[in-house]
Amino acid sequence: MTREEKFEIHFQTFKNIYKDVYSDEEIVEKVNWFLDKHETLPKTKESIIVYYYDFLIDVAEIEKFRKDLNKVQIELGHYNKEGDAHQAFELPDISVIINDPIVLGVAANLATELIKTVYRKIRGKKIKKIQGSKETVKDVAFEVEIKESKNKKSQFRIKGELTDEQIDKLIDKIPGISLKNDSRKVQDITDLTKRYKLKEDKYDWEEYDLLEQMKMARERLQKLEDE
Repeated sequence: MTREEKFEIHFQTFKNIYKDVYSDEEIVEKVNWFLDKHETLPKTKESIIVYYYDFLIDVAEIEKFRKDLNKVQIELGHYNKEGDAHQAFELPDISVIINDPIVLGVAANLATELIKTVYRKIRGKKIKKIQGSKETVKDVAFEVEIKESKNKKSQFRIKGELTDEQIDKLIDKIPGISLKNDSRKVQDITDLTKRYKLKEDKYDWEEYDLLEQMKMARERLQKLEDE
């Protein structure tokens, strides 16, 4: 897809969201700024990308892994989501995307240490959402995504405060789960993505249904807004 084609798509999206707030000229500026940020991301599959908000984590904490990752030919990218149009309450606030399982083969220790570092820097932090006169506070949603072969991927969602022991055990289990998922046979299109949340003891993962979780999240938000 050319930049012009991307521009047209994002211009319409931004306009639908911001048409009552910004002029067309201001929306054009926002779209170009958005596309410029995306062009700085890694172009190879052998890469890790961290999507973040700069009010939650200093980019220097991410950058310190670049040198060692470069030594094993793994690219590191990061994207500051501040100012983006899409800030849905159900989506992760911070996410670490591993674009190919080969990354976990040649740089498993670096990848898991990066994930642990990002989590520890956002641990205990909250995000506020203001709608009209109502303010809602939520835990930062952190997600790790492993893109596997043939459009398969595994997503691991963390919310709330964990101890160092808990986060170490959880993150260390991710490569093994992803490896197992990469070799599985897909039953249908809904089986392409495996999603995991914390078990009650917060030392292990359990699979969950996304649609059910989104329904529960909307119900929680509605309850907060009605209070």
